[in-house]
Amino acid sequence: PSSVDIALVQDLARLEPFGMGNPRPLFQACGLRGRYAQAIGREGRHLRFSLLDNNRSIQAIAWQRGSEAELVNQGVIDIIYAPEINEWQGKKNVQCKIEDLRPSDRLSREILGKLYIFFRHRQENGYLPPANQNMLIDIEACGLSLDLEELQLALRIFAEIRLLQKVDSGYFMLSPKEKLTLADSPSYCARQVNTRNFGGK
Repeated sequence: PSSVDIALVQDLARLEPFGMGNPRPLFQACGLRGRYAQAIGREGRHLRFSLLDNNRSIQAIAWQRGSEAELVNQGVIDIIYAPEINEWQGKKNVQCKIEDLRPSDRLSREILGKLYIFFRHRQENGYLPPANQNMLIDIEACGLSLDLEELQLALRIFAEIRLLQKVDSGYFMLSPKEKLTLADSPSYCARQVNTRNFGGK
């Protein structure tokens, strides 16, 4: 959204009227930080929040999504949106009209596989150190981007499928003795439910 300006929104408006044979252009953006989300309107049915993208803050409005303020404030999200111009007190700004949003899927099966390999190599004297910012720096050096909450979730998923055991000094990686599946992790399954049907797909 940071690359969308008023001129682009005005150019898109020239494609109107939108309808069955001429759908409104929609954009997708992934891995964004949402901030200051709050329910607005009658009975808090709608959601207003800010998006942080490339150090630029963009306003967003999501109709009938007032219950999802906590999701926006606590994690990284993916959005499908239509850019529009919001005018307030004589000042015009680009605003994202949110069509859909979900938790960003930065813990896909592929990413978890890479994390498992990282943990196995990182293990020192048979143990992994506690999950902290130092570990995140090491993970980023391997080309993976996670925040601390996602790192802790990944460790919980591995514990639920018996690949990891928590000990006083950190974590101990276990060698699988049988075929394991991510479907045995309640945390992973819950996350998959939250990330399905994005954009009506």
